[in-house]
Amino acid sequence: MPLENWKKVIEQIKAKHPVLNISGSEPLLDAEIYKLLSYLTKQKLLFGLTTNGAVLEQNAQKLLNTGIKFISVSLDGPPEVHDFGRGKNAFKRAVNGLKKLVELKGKNDFPNIKVNCVIMKHNIDKLEFVVKTASELGLDEVAFQHFSFYTTDVKEKCFSCAENNNFKMAIHGSFEKDDILSKEQLNKLSIFIRKKIILEKKYNVNIIFRPSGTDIYNYYDSDKYPSKKSI
Repeated sequence: MPLENWKKVIEQIKAKHPVLNISGSEPLLDAEIYKLLSYLTKQKLLFGLTTNGAVLEQNAQKLLNTGIKFISVSLDGPPEVHDFGRGKNAFKRAVNGLKKLVELKGKNDFPNIKVNCVIMKHNIDKLEFVVKTASELGLDEVAFQHFSFYTTDVKEKCFSCAENNNFKMAIHGSFEKDDILSKEQLNKLSIFIRKKIILEKKYNVNIIFRPSGTDIYNYYDSDKYPSKKSI
């Protein structure tokens, strides 16, 4: 969307002092993104950006020049895990970008730099690696995001609603039967969550879970949480 259109949106919401996060696809590939972020700074709004880190290293200085306050970089695990879902050398590019950000940030309080890890079947045993890596890189925070998935019932209702109201839609996330964690994996995740304070002290980095609730067994129960933020 052109910057002038974004300005109109921002003008409508800025009086409520929102905290904004730019995410989806890869924002740093949009040449206009730096103008938008600089404009948000001029409007004295708090904002952050989520990136996969693919082009972060070469754009780190330009990004910091916008006055950004929060930067989140996706990191799913060690190289073999991260690259499996994101392409060859994706881990290396993300880590090099993070190193550059930390170097340029120096001793300044901002931006807050963190990694975001989506908890999935193939990285359930690698979560502490993500915390350790964040600590070694000198990051501020690690955020673990529970996986988004949808059920057959949700899919049918959404597409039926779209058809009846004559609009297009898409479901983001994975189908429940493909990626839902097993009971054994949920038990491992529950143990990991209970170790949060111990891990924070061990690695000297903040750890958060989104959603923050500790009752993960209910979260992964499709009858109680049917949409899982996938729509």
